[in-house]
Amino acid sequence: MSNIIDYAQGLKTYSFDKVFFKDLDVLALTEVAYLPFEQIVTDDEISLEKISQHYTAINGDKGEILSVITTPRIELLGILGSSERYGAIEAFDFINKIDSNIERQFSAITYRLGHEKYLVVFRGTDENLIGWKEDFHMTFMHEVPAQQSAHQYLEKRMTEFPGEYIVSGHSKGGNLAIYASSKLDEEKQKAVTEIYAFDAPGLHESLLESEGFLRIKDRIASYIPQDSMVSVLLEPPVNAKVVKSNAILLLQHDTFSWEVGQIDFVQIENQSQLSIHADKVISSWLDTMSNNEKQEFSDVIFDVFLESGINKFADITVDTPKKIIKIVNNMTRLTSEQKKMTIQVFFKLFNAQFDVFKSYLPKPIQKVEGKVEHFAKSAFSNITGVFKRSKRKGK
Repeated sequence: MSNIIDYAQGLKTYSFDKVFFKDLDVLALTEVAYLPFEQIVTDDEISLEKISQHYTAINGDKGEILSVITTPRIELLGILGSSERYGAIEAFDFINKIDSNIERQFSAITYRLGHEKYLVVFRGTDENLIGWKEDFHMTFMHEVPAQQSAHQYLEKRMTEFPGEYIVSGHSKGGNLAIYASSKLDEEKQKAVTEIYAFDAPGLHESLLESEGFLRIKDRIASYIPQDSMVSVLLEPPVNAKVVKSNAILLLQHDTFSWEVGQIDFVQIENQSQLSIHADKVISSWLDTMSNNEKQEFSDVIFDVFLESGINKFADITVDTPKKIIKIVNNMTRLTSEQKKMTIQVFFKLFNAQFDVFKSYLPKPIQKVEGKVEHFAKSAFSNITGVFKRSKRKGK
């Protein structure tokens, strides 16, 4: 199976005059934006050739555990930097902001593709838990801090460097690309020729109904793998093209698992039943919760880990026994109301899964599942009753 690395390798000696700039080129430049360019890409322009050389000298050629800094991304950067096709592309204005106070994870970079032609890439969620918490906030907030930052970044770039713009992102980055482009004024939107979202979560209906979004809707190209679990969050902005992946479940979110031909993605007609099922379950689950419940659930779950000293996924690998003890202690310190709320939310997820599952069953079997559902609800009632009694005893 060929992937984005094979594509970039195969076109190393082909300039954009010979093979036009394509969706796969956008994906390649989007993927390497996950790498830490803080010490390399500043306000000044620097070629991908030099970026690759500096990166290897500073960081080596191996990825990190539980991180977006992966070996395939480093390998891809090396191919881009050493090729006739990509090596002369210049990057500038790299930014990476992690702010726990406002709960924001935001990163972006701009590429100069040619004379007055630019590609702005927004990074998706990385290994910082703050970013994952912000992602969940998208389910009940009409604008999260990263979206606001994306709009400001794109607006500033377009003001300082007039020309044609392509805007792209993978995962949350794709959401930011669409959001930022939708928020531009009408005149600046005319300069945005294409918007790419690679397995990105959707957006709120209010944005999808806005004039700003409707003006740029036809310029959006959305790609998802067949078992996509990420794009089903919120409302999809456009019908996505489905790409064949050789991975399973959530691992398909990694675009290095997406199959490509010589000059394009290997596409299939429809997303899988598994992805459609996940869409129904998540939508049903979120619909059962108020915005206050979503926020409280997010605060409880993520703060248990953050207050245990786990700010990144890899933190759990350092002093693991101590970290686990901290997590358990923080969980036991939750109030009875917080514990009850958390159990209720997980039960709603179970119930949503159950409701969607039973819709696939023949009617005779649905009678049996009704008894199972009654049993589950009784069990839940007993569990919450324990918390009520423990609360009364504590008084």
